[in-house]
Amino acid sequence: MVEFESDYLHIWIDEEINLMHSEWLRVVSSDEYRLGNCTFLTLLKKYSVKYWVVESSKLGDISEEDEKWTLTTLGPKIVQSGVIKLARVVDEKQVSYNKFNTFSEKAPAIHMGKVEIRHFPTFKEAADWMGSIRS
Repeated sequence: MVEFESDYLHIWIDEEINLMHSEWLRVVSSDEYRLGNCTFLTLLKKYSVKYWVVESSKLGDISEEDEKWTLTTLGPKIVQSGVIKLARVVDEKQVSYNKFNTFSEKAPAIHMGKVEIRHFPTFKEAADWMGSIRS
């Protein structure tokens, strides 16, 4: 198992099943948000990750500028990385939950058609959805 940790991000990768789990540990600045996502991209490619669970409950809200960057820059690179399933865990009461709904609606038309994306209020629900990995 591969692990990466900083003061705002924890990542582990199970190479046997091509699964990456990442967790934002706190609210981050724009620079940290982008650096964290660039770290994700590096690891997705390096370890041929196919399945990714992102726990974002502690991430907080991101700026409109970071939203645009996520859709126009990050999204296409996630598709190019080879990820098949992306599960995002976030509390339904958070503003970012609704923003992710908006991303999910916009993204397929833009670039996310090859990646199945869902969000869940709990890690267990995300893990259950990812449970079909070995099938």
